[in-house]
Amino acid sequence: MQALLKNQQIPIPESKIQGEFHSVKLAELYEQLSTEGQESLISALKVGVSIEQQDIVDLQKLQKMNLSEEANWVSSQLLRALRNHLRAFCTVLSQNAETCTATALSQEEVHTILNSPHERGSHGKGRRYR
Repeated sequence: MQALLKNQQIPIPESKIQGEFHSVKLAELYEQLSTEGQESLISALKVGVSIEQQDIVDLQKLQKMNLSEEANWVSSQLLRALRNHLRAFCTVLSQNAETCTATALSQEEVHTILNSPHERGSHGKGRRYR
């Protein structure tokens, strides 16, 4: 994705160090979620739900930009995977008598994702860009 965004001339701050960010807001969020995720399995699952939702929101914003067909295809595949991850986290939360709540998405959007079937990918048989 990084190469695709660079080809679209979208600047991406880079860091080689895990947990190091150019944005204070992202650094604080990383620290908060890392701390919360270490409290328990349920906390870690809830952190996963939050991250998946935020990634969905970010990719939806990216898709609204005037990107290449290749970048749109890749982002749509990533969105599919994120929705599947969200379903998986929420399934395990439900199995532990916990609810899956909206953090970055609306509760309606979360409900729609959770009540739709698992989405299968093309397993490498779809479009190929080279």
